[in-house]
Amino acid sequence: MSRSYTPNKTLVAAALALAMLPATLFAQDRIPTEIIQATTITQQTEQQLRSITRQTVLVLVEPDADLRKRTRRNLTSPLTRSDATDAFRNAYSLVLVDELRPLLSDASFETRLNAAIILSYLHAPQALDLAGQALDDENPAVRYWAARCFEDITPRVQLTNQQLLGNADLLAGQLATETSDITAIRLVEALDAFSNPDAYQRLIDALFTRTVTDRDSLAPEERALTATFQWLIRARSEGVNIEPILANLSALVIVNAQVATERLQQDPEAPNAAELIRVSDQVLDLARETFFPNTPAPGGSLSRYIPRAEWTQVLQALQSWKTLLADPTVNLSQQARDALNNR
Repeated sequence: MSRSYTPNKTLVAAALALAMLPATLFAQDRIPTEIIQATTITQQTEQQLRSITRQTVLVLVEPDADLRKRTRRNLTSPLTRSDATDAFRNAYSLVLVDELRPLLSDASFETRLNAAIILSYLHAPQALDLAGQALDDENPAVRYWAARCFEDITPRVQLTNQQLLGNADLLAGQLATETSDITAIRLVEALDAFSNPDAYQRLIDALFTRTVTDRDSLAPEERALTATFQWLIRARSEGVNIEPILANLSALVIVNAQVATERLQQDPEAPNAAELIRVSDQVLDLARETFFPNTPAPGGSLSRYIPRAEWTQVLQALQSWKTLLADPTVNLSQQARDALNNR
């Protein structure tokens, strides 16, 4: 049975535009060097940038994958030139934000993906607004690149604390329900890039939610526990009070270590399970040193049971840790206490 075909108006417009342009007229070829090196961007210069960029962005909807890839590189390469000024990068980033906005709602996954990748190069904080919308894309690859946008410090330093917390909420909210491990890891790394207590608390809260679902891998959890532990060590050396985050992380470690142990009981090669237990040892040792300095670690090192597959001993030790953390002097969040009680 033959199907009727309705031409995509955006694609038709792009094809017509391409037919009118020489093949070499891409952004990096057409933006004059004097604009890239300019210390001030005038209104006239900005209009010139918009005209050049608008023509090139149209190519991103082309069906030719290689052409789209070359176009994406041509659009981003001016931003990475060593002679590009901050004035140019900021102005060009704002222009690209405007031109990429409609592409992020395009029906084509490839178009949305290329737009999200370009967003990760931009210096304007407005790019993060678009990236926040793309975090909800139906395709995990688009969500991956949207999360990647939040790792770069350049647009973040231009935000207020309230805006930063809003971005952290977006990332954590997506992490709590993310079904793709590789995208979840990128969300973890984006939150880790914020490097502040509020972001880590949101990361921990999101992971408490994720523990109720079955997944093929514990890679996002292992990466999150490692990143938060490493931050805690740095923060402590800088005189930061780490106790609130450490208490909740310890509860999270116990819950996830139980999951990892149960998986190892079923499959000694369960992905990331043994690694998660090893980082759990580091977190719990820091918790013992901080909250219970005169108390031996229950069961000793959890990792020592792994080579002998003594999973019952690991679970018993974790149960003893639960009892320790139930001490009312340990300032656990209600979510952390609920998670411990429900496992």
